Amino acid sequence: MTLTRSNNQSGYVALVSVMIMSAVLLLLSVAVSGTSVLGRLNVLTYQYKEASRGLADGCVDAALLRLINNSGYSPSNESVSVGTQSCTIVSVTPSGGQKVIQVQGIYPATANGRSYTNLQVRVTVSTGSLVVHSWEEVAHF
Repeated sequence: MTLTRSNNQSGYVALVSVMIMSAVLLLLSVAVSGTSVLGRLNVLTYQYKEASRGLADGCVDAALLRLINNSGYSPSNESVSVGTQSCTIVSVTPSGGQKVIQVQGIYPATANGRSYTNLQVRVTVSTGSLVVHSWEEVAHF
């Protein structure tokens, strides 16, 4: 009498292989989609920063124009419209024969993830002329 054993494990190796390959492909697709989302957020952050920088530059231009027209111009948190947005001329203060202009642009005005640009500009104002000595972004005033 001979005993025969049936081998029902021949499909087991194929099934485990398919499961491992599926898991690897799933991890790969999650990684790729995560990279896409992060890339999108980086682009949005860059666009917000560019917009806030444009607003701040517009505020500096407005402050320079006001200084040319009135060398005693000394605002305190003055809001300035730039297109459909606004920015703030924080201050214009004298400093050793120069004027220090501090402005802030924020974009978007009412959303999470806003971008801030604080500019500090040093100028000399004399009759009929204005000389810009420095124009830089600062973290805080």
